[in-house]
Amino acid sequence: MDRKHTVEHLLLSRSSKFQDDGEISKLLESRYSLTGSQKSYLSLKATEGTHGKKHNQRLIMTAIQLPGKQNRFSPTKTKNEFKSFIADNLKYQNRLIRQLQLKLKKDPNLLNNLNDIAELRICKNLIRYEDYVEMNRLWKGYIQEILGTTNHIPTMVSKLSSSELIGSELEVIQSRCINNTGTKGIVIWESQHNFVMVVPRKANWKSDISTIKPEFTLRERIGGLRVISKRNTNFRLHLETEESSITFEIIGNRLMIRSTDRATRRFKNHSVKDIDV
Repeated sequence: MDRKHTVEHLLLSRSSKFQDDGEISKLLESRYSLTGSQKSYLSLKATEGTHGKKHNQRLIMTAIQLPGKQNRFSPTKTKNEFKSFIADNLKYQNRLIRQLQLKLKKDPNLLNNLNDIAELRICKNLIRYEDYVEMNRLWKGYIQEILGTTNHIPTMVSKLSSSELIGSELEVIQSRCINNTGTKGIVIWESQHNFVMVVPRKANWKSDISTIKPEFTLRERIGGLRVISKRNTNFRLHLETEESSITFEIIGNRLMIRSTDRATRRFKNHSVKDIDV
């Protein structure tokens, strides 16, 4: 008996099917053989299923793409889809501004008789502020539930610091980028360093000053998406409680934390000497 079959021989010897060692040795010699004692190999036979070349290639590609890290940039992932949505719309807005500039060169009075720039055919795919008002309404219900009936400002600040700001309406009151000052919109995404907001058309601080007809730039006319950096930027958040309305000022430099990390972080009140009140 071949010594490499020792373990198998021992296991088979405990079976009542075999009467002596000769039967076991004969079985082990021909266990993978079709005709007799020859080099052992495994014989496989197709049973059922599709046996086409394209089908087999598709199965192989599926097996290659499924493992974890190789699929982390898949376009089907929600986060990557949202990033593509933001990038595509920002490109569309920039392209739209260039197209409008060319049209205004040919016809300077193109926008004078329009109540809303969204009436133009080339602006039909423009993101509209009105489509996100319901999102802001849901956030107001969420934040009222978080704050409850308390009027204690430190408690409200602590809860607000840990709450989700996606869906809130923020206004930029101070920024190094002068074009961002006065921007007001609904937050649709928050990262560690930026807010992505949807702003209304022809609506910012120019509407609040005492001028008969404020002049808006093309960028302000189309509204849409804005990516506002938190760094060196202050925001205003207006909240309405059951008893009163309160306005908070958010220091962007203090909020450069991911919302998921803020939710589990406990903020404490302490004096801050580098902020002028």
